[in-house]
Amino acid sequence: DEDRVPRNLIDACARRGEAMAERLSALPDDDRYWSGTTTRGEWWLLLHAVMILGLMPGERAGRSLVDFMRRMAQADDDNLQGWFAGYWPALFLNKPQSVLSPLRALCAERGLDWYIRANGLDAVVAGALQQGSEHLEQALAELAALAADEEEDWDLRLSAGSILLDFPRAQHRPLLEG
Repeated sequence: DEDRVPRNLIDACARRGEAMAERLSALPDDDRYWSGTTTRGEWWLLLHAVMILGLMPGERAGRSLVDFMRRMAQADDDNLQGWFAGYWPALFLNKPQSVLSPLRALCAERGLDWYIRANGLDAVVAGALQQGSEHLEQALAELAALAADEEEDWDLRLSAGSILLDFPRAQHRPLLEG
């Protein structure tokens, strides 16, 4: 039903738990959905799958979200990436802390486009914020290192710097001024 899928159906899918997570976790690896020849309904299935996984707590759902992010970037699906821009922190909010490690790994993948990596950075910082000040400081230090890395994509560095502006720290001021 493309964009006409009612919210109660999305919620019902999320309540199906592990069986639904298992089915949806296969979609990022299924080439027929990423070939550019899908029907409109098949494309919307990917969008709905991410929304369902975002509602589901648990590590499998979180790792599947990371897989979706990676595949969106690999497939250059700017439309799908655009739909979720700014929402990744909310989609990862109910996931266990163990999901932050693969999410950080995605953010470090230089072979991926800067845009999905920058969206991942937002979710990493939100997850670290949820864990407490020690984790937040570690995440901000990683962001500062990324922003300072002149070998890194300029747009990603700007995104990292922008996040650092939201969490002003004296030690990052010279970097941001530079």
